[in-house]
Amino acid sequence: MESWKSFGKHLVRFEQDVAFVRLRGDLTGQEIATLLDQLVKIEQPYGRIFEIVDAHAAGTVSAAARRENAEWHRRNHLCADVVVYGGSVVLRTIFKLFGNAIRLFQKSDVLQMQFVATEAEAIEWVKQRRQELSKRTAKP
Repeated sequence: MESWKSFGKHLVRFEQDVAFVRLRGDLTGQEIATLLDQLVKIEQPYGRIFEIVDAHAAGTVSAAARRENAEWHRRNHLCADVVVYGGSVVLRTIFKLFGNAIRLFQKSDVLQMQFVATEAEAIEWVKQRRQELSKRTAKP
């Protein structure tokens, strides 16, 4: 297991194709750009990445962060499934908007987003999602 690394005020660690993200306070444009660049590097060898986001201590998502997210996804491709736990209703709404924007920019359904109550539920969701994806790609 890799140790936690910071990107601004926030933390991330990777276990193979899973990124565990701990949001701490407001998310800035530079922080989201840094995170996305790290995610795409991990996603490349696997073809997909799973992101488990702890949003208990998350703040707001700045306008600059929303713009940076949109611009980054116009220039880059990231195939990710995201599960968030602990976020406020406002944060969940913002994340849903992020997901919708990403699907529009990339003109495909490369992103699944789910909201759950706990980290254990998030980990279980990733396991189930992996099984679902492996069934889709399995040859009869």
